[in-house]
Amino acid sequence: MQAALRVLAGTAGLALFAVTIRTIVGSMLVPRPRTPVVADWVVRFNHWAFRRIAFRRSTFGERDAALSAAGPATILLQLVVFVLLFVVSGALIVYAISGGGAESALYQSASSLFTLGIVEPAPAGVVAVGLVAAFVGLVVVAILVGYLLALYSAFSQQESIGAAFGTLAGEPAWGPELICRSALLGEASRDEVYARALSWVSDLRLNHTVYPVLKQFRSTQPHRHWLVTLVALLDAAALELTTVADGTSRAALVRCLAEGTETLSTLTAAAPYRLETPFPTSPAEGADPRTEQPASAPPAAAGNRSNATGEQAVMTAVAQDGRSSLVGPNVAVALHRSGNPGVTREQWDYARTLLRAAGVPLRPDADEAWRHFAAVRSSYARNAYILAQLVYATPAPWTGERFPATETVWPHLAAGAAVPSPPDGD
Repeated sequence: MQAALRVLAGTAGLALFAVTIRTIVGSMLVPRPRTPVVADWVVRFNHWAFRRIAFRRSTFGERDAALSAAGPATILLQLVVFVLLFVVSGALIVYAISGGGAESALYQSASSLFTLGIVEPAPAGVVAVGLVAAFVGLVVVAILVGYLLALYSAFSQQESIGAAFGTLAGEPAWGPELICRSALLGEASRDEVYARALSWVSDLRLNHTVYPVLKQFRSTQPHRHWLVTLVALLDAAALELTTVADGTSRAALVRCLAEGTETLSTLTAAAPYRLETPFPTSPAEGADPRTEQPASAPPAAAGNRSNATGEQAVMTAVAQDGRSSLVGPNVAVALHRSGNPGVTREQWDYARTLLRAAGVPLRPDADEAWRHFAAVRSSYARNAYILAQLVYATPAPWTGERFPATETVWPHLAAGAAVPSPPDGD
């Protein structure tokens, strides 16, 4: 009976050791959005615990402060879990081959893992296990150090555009405000802005794919958030493409919208939680998301109506490429399109009034511009709102509702003195 118990302990120890190695490699080294089961449990528990704590607070600032420790806590908790699993697996193996008691095996395993040395004379098999445990301990520390350095670099890249665009798009960032401020500064074209944004968005998608835990890291300022900045850039590009008269390169706008839409779909599909959102629906709710085409093409530049067909073809092709490459537990959620832009005509009219007050040239047909804007925005709004609730992003205008209910935070509007107050809602 004792021999069978030791064989069972050794088998369990080897299996647990293999699972732990696979978890560390999968969560810290393999560049895929899928999180190993053990690491996923840690992330889910930490996500649940911090939201329970934060949502007991009454204001967004207090909730943001509570959630700011979620990212670092997740990494530390994962390290603790990995170390405990290595200690337990090593103890089970030592118990199986040493002939000693469970307490002695646990002591031997922990001492070896933390490179404290062999605590007492032991058989050759136990010594071998101790040496392997010591080596694993050093490797885990080395991997963690490299992982933290890479994570810090990714976080810095993520924050770079938010900090740089804070003066242009406001804090929190809002798409119409980006256009207004640049126009008031005398910039008729924002090609450089969207060129830089395109590079940032692609880096953002890559970093969040390689380091899924990055979603839990919040900005250094409560009114600044990477997702809000991304939505603001997409909204600004959508307005420039559909509402603003010619100025910025349409190719740059289409590329920015395509890249941003694919990024939001990728992050939504890879989210390791059950996703829910109060996003409003429309009569198009039942459409098949795998075959649904854009509702309409953006209006073409003056004198070149053929541009619209080419732009629609590019956006459709990019969307189909992105759909076929999505991975994660929420692919169906990411693929779904409700046909709703997430903002009302009244809210869009207010943004248009701000643009006019800032001296931005607008397209004359407001009804047509609204239809095209709604069609373009409906391609990314739902995923943006889902992610905004998931990460509890700053409740900026046009980023959806939050639960618990959170008042919308507006940036200081540069052209706001010339127009009435914004309509109700976000």
